[in-house]
Amino acid sequence: VLAVFPATRDGSAAGSSAREAALALQARLEASVDRRLEWGQPLAAIDVALHFGSVHYGNVGAPDRLDFTVIGQAVNTAARIEGLCSMLGEPVLASEEFVRREGGAWDDRGAHDVKGVPQLRVFRPARFS
Repeated sequence: VLAVFPATRDGSAAGSSAREAALALQARLEASVDRRLEWGQPLAAIDVALHFGSVHYGNVGAPDRLDFTVIGQAVNTAARIEGLCSMLGEPVLASEEFVRREGGAWDDRGAHDVKGVPQLRVFRPARFS
């Protein structure tokens, strides 16, 4: 699932909304663990990648099959960040660009070389410390 939060010039309001959505999602998942185990259901695990950047969006395809999509380098970077979540054992990670604009409390998880984005520095919300 890809969520897009439209931003003003500085992006702080969109960043705060995205951060709060990610933290609320993780809190709800954590709250459901006991119930899911009791009911014999598999546990749900969702990784969240937060990034700030320009994208293009709209319907793409042929007249008989149109898909709404979002494309651009920012989408690719978000996908690379999501891939780092499992590797680093973090349910929520954000790019340096996102953290700079959002301004909340974050813990640095280092720079990582990923396809198309060398030295991608990522951060986790301080809440997960």
